[in-house]
Amino acid sequence: MEDYEVTVPFQSLEALGCHVDAVCPKKKAGDTCPTAVHDFEGDQTYSEKPGHSFTLTASFEGLDASNYDALVIPGGRAPEYLALDETVIALVKEFMHSKKPVASICHGQQILAAAGVLKVVLCCLARNVAYFLHITHLEYVQMQLIYCCVHMFLFVRKTGIF
Repeated sequence: MEDYEVTVPFQSLEALGCHVDAVCPKKKAGDTCPTAVHDFEGDQTYSEKPGHSFTLTASFEGLDASNYDALVIPGGRAPEYLALDETVIALVKEFMHSKKPVASICHGQQILAAAGVLKVVLCCLARNVAYFLHITHLEYVQMQLIYCCVHMFLFVRKTGIF
């Protein structure tokens, strides 16, 4: 996952006094997940550098969405794989169907698309995420000049840069 797309929302919500849990399938509280830092350095694509070891605060197994008020899905490369995990998809669907706030950053929208919760949506998209939504035949409205969009109870960001 993208380093600042998980760290910044996590720390920001904690600074506001929210109880925040970070989870990952097949991992438990205290385990770590490696993060990555992506940067455009003049090449045709981005470079990927090691980030930090992000410590998880809760176990994914047995997670009860009814105990939470919102869901934040960070971007990076992890959504490519998490979009294939049925337990992740079920969790996202539960949050969306209960109309709880769901925030998705950059590539996190791949998980929303895989969950089938995006039908017609107002999005701020990185170019390669827009292509993914296009090939999955999802309708979206690309907002070029805005970096953060709110559509009903869904919040999306074009990149993790705050």
